[in-house]
Amino acid sequence: MIGMDLNGLVIFREILEDPLIRELECIREGKESGASARAIRILLEEELGLREYLARLLATTENPLTLALEKGTGREELREAALKEMQVVAGLGSLAGELVKKYPQWGFLVEGSGNSVWKEMSAVLASPEKLLGFIGEHCRVRGAGLLGMYPGFVYDGTLKPLKGTADFPLSRLIGYREQIEALKRNTEAFLSGKPALNALLYGEKGTGKSSTVRGLLPQYGPRGLKIIEVGKHHLGLLDGLLALLRNRGGRYIIFLDDLSFEDYEHDYKTLKAVIEGELTGRAGNVLVYATSNRRHLIRENWADRLDERGEIHRSDSMEEKLSLADRFGLLLTYQGLNRKQYLEMVETMAGRTGIRLAPEELRRRAMLWEISGHGMSGRSAEQFVVSLIGEGVEYERETEGGHLPDGDGTR
Repeated sequence: MIGMDLNGLVIFREILEDPLIRELECIREGKESGASARAIRILLEEELGLREYLARLLATTENPLTLALEKGTGREELREAALKEMQVVAGLGSLAGELVKKYPQWGFLVEGSGNSVWKEMSAVLASPEKLLGFIGEHCRVRGAGLLGMYPGFVYDGTLKPLKGTADFPLSRLIGYREQIEALKRNTEAFLSGKPALNALLYGEKGTGKSSTVRGLLPQYGPRGLKIIEVGKHHLGLLDGLLALLRNRGGRYIIFLDDLSFEDYEHDYKTLKAVIEGELTGRAGNVLVYATSNRRHLIRENWADRLDERGEIHRSDSMEEKLSLADRFGLLLTYQGLNRKQYLEMVETMAGRTGIRLAPEELRRRAMLWEISGHGMSGRSAEQFVVSLIGEGVEYERETEGGHLPDGDGTR
């Protein structure tokens, strides 16, 4: 019985908890009771055929084999044992015919019709040697387990995937080309295993700092880059995240968005220690990219300079506050736009969207938008174009990348 075979799994034992595997076991053991319908519902929700699902399950289960493949290692004995277990799991693919026979209307789903990497893997499901080659490449480039399934995450003590990561490539960002290219060069060096720097992107709000960092994913995600966003209130958990990533293959950017500290907050000391490796040692496969409206990250008061609080060594205290920014070797400045740059950005965005408005009228309305309190920034320009669409101005849906302005392209 297939259930007996599955119960003998050692390397891939985690898949016994998978909901589809449980339903397939019921089907093989003759315990139908709606198991086929539940199995099809799972495939429907995942938008995968049965063999695609099984291939993905084998590739993304975190176990001693996939963790070794992630680092490009793995003993031959481990590989041989894995090949035998993969044959057992692949055997469940034979149930596709049984599901189609019972529910012919769902035949297209059970057989699969996608063009994803899982479709390619499913084609060699019956050949464990070839399948192991695919799995090895997947783990080496994208990672094992949960880290191998998504490029973006948030961390609050546990990793949570960003399943709906927006595909907004860097090529669509307007302006700040020098800053973007500098960050790209640093990221490419990092991915190539060369020395790279922690980066701080600072400047006025709405200039595209956050979008520059997030825009790295469409370009470098396929090469294995992961971006993990950590909120300011979770900085105390950074040492745990670094401990998790240090022993993994792959390259990770910890993203701290809109980072700043008031003078009474002391979490900056934790961040400084993490960057310097004082808590758990520096991790060579991790960088920190941060954005902020403040160059020095920590609010400064005149009292700090005038010594109104009676501190004896006030210069030491100021140096300690300013030293956090010094931990970022790559400093990228995002200055606000002047009128000419602002209008050029509006015209470019309106052109991409196909706004049907005379240039003179477009500029006139853009300046009215600016003086109404929105200011001159990339975010303001984008919001202005969105407002035109909302007002009913005619436009042609753009085809490049399939995007319409949504107010989130430049942050």
